[in-house]
Amino acid sequence: MDRGEIEVEADGNVIDMSRGMAIFHKPMEFHALRAKNKSTPNLVVLSFEADSPVMEYFENGVFVPEQKEISCLSQMGMVEYFNNIKMIHAKELIRANEMNFSQIAEHLAFSSAPHFSKRFKQKTGMSPSENAKSIRCITEQLTKVTPKRRIGNEAVPVE
Repeated sequence: MDRGEIEVEADGNVIDMSRGMAIFHKPMEFHALRAKNKSTPNLVVLSFEADSPVMEYFENGVFVPEQKEISCLSQMGMVEYFNNIKMIHAKELIRANEMNFSQIAEHLAFSSAPHFSKRFKQKTGMSPSENAKSIRCITEQLTKVTPKRRIGNEAVPVE
């Protein structure tokens, strides 16, 4: 929602929504929207299909962005905001190193691994494999550092 307040009724639940909030409905779920407080709401309704299990995370979800995210939403829009969230999760999954890039693309409901790679590079400036390599290099450098303790003015390796 960009402006105003609405009441959303879905699956027997009533949810009050205001600026910056987003709600996700399950497929074929009945929902009704009503303006509140004589306001003129400005909202965007998106419809999409995704067979990814990650979409279960969003079912029945009402999301309330923090204040800094609300200003981002007004500048970029809900679709781009949603894609940013997907990229944050993509980075976390790459860092976890438990899925390959095709699995990550499917998990995050991208149409294909090449499409995921293209969007990832557009957003981060590097491909998913470059990102993974960068993470590995940093991790290797951190594990090669010998812990040291100070004795007087001298740093001595800890054994």
